[in-house]
Amino acid sequence: MIAQVRGFARVSRHGYDRLQHMLCLAACIVMAALCIGAGPAFAASSKTDTQRAQAPSNIILYTVYEQMGWGDRVQVGALDEDGVIWGQMYDSGYKQGWEYALDKQLEYMTTPGNLERLGKLDSESLFVLKGLVSGVEDQGTKPAGGANDAGVEKSWAVTYSKDGTATRILLGASGDSVFENFDPDAQALYLYMRVIFPFVTRYAGGIGPAGYIPQNLSTFLGYSTLGLEDATVIAYEIDCEAGPREIEITGSDIAGIKKLATQGKVYGKSNAMSLTGGTTVYSFYDKDGNHLASIELYRGLLVTNDGMYFLSEYTPPTSLMQEIYSTMLSIKNSK
Repeated sequence: MIAQVRGFARVSRHGYDRLQHMLCLAACIVMAALCIGAGPAFAASSKTDTQRAQAPSNIILYTVYEQMGWGDRVQVGALDEDGVIWGQMYDSGYKQGWEYALDKQLEYMTTPGNLERLGKLDSESLFVLKGLVSGVEDQGTKPAGGANDAGVEKSWAVTYSKDGTATRILLGASGDSVFENFDPDAQALYLYMRVIFPFVTRYAGGIGPAGYIPQNLSTFLGYSTLGLEDATVIAYEIDCEAGPREIEITGSDIAGIKKLATQGKVYGKSNAMSLTGGTTVYSFYDKDGNHLASIELYRGLLVTNDGMYFLSEYTPPTSLMQEIYSTMLSIKNSK
């Protein structure tokens, strides 16, 4: 992934691992793929261009609100592999033909005429969402409690095998039936879905998954804060061809990174990319030269083996969501 920096090992979701040296050429190829926007593999759609304009191609994310206590109101939002946003609202799901059976919903939504095209996400946001979908796991549980007669909103990620078989993973559920998926990718996607499709997700009574619980950066990375205030900080710029290169940092930079290391929190996952270059590693050493901790950053995001995470001292945890929300507003205003 990156050349070894003395005492530094990039963290993964499963713990604090020491990375092995890898061929730089392979790393640069991966980085180049990221730069040109090569995303995770999804099964190709068999639809013609005309059909794709009338209905979603392979749906990778969708959310459904069903109110069956007061009538049978249904609202649907879906994002397909091309980044097209689709939606529909049914005053009466039964009368208007909504398919309540879970195993038939994808077929229904991809049938021409059943959903309305609302607009399209920008390619960067789509790339981020596809990356999260490709790694999402089912780490769910059903906590106690729920609303009463508020209806149920459920959000799903969908992946496809080589033969086109779809697999759904529940990201979360709100309202009368609450479901929490503790996988960081699922938690990020559930939040993004609430921003992309507010017309679907806002009706479920406000009772839903707690989401990612912020934790101290030191706990997340597995280091002790003891001695960090008096430590020597050395910064390395990571280049996929040349490896790590020590760079100069100012006194204010050192003060800022020490504050982050001792007081910073991780607020949730931003994306699933694991960069091979262009990052900066800040390493802490005691007076005897012993390594105490390292933090790897890319544009204010914490870099780990399984992706990047939002930090309290840097990018607020709503940056991409605000971007997506602005896209949704522009779609609404253009209709």
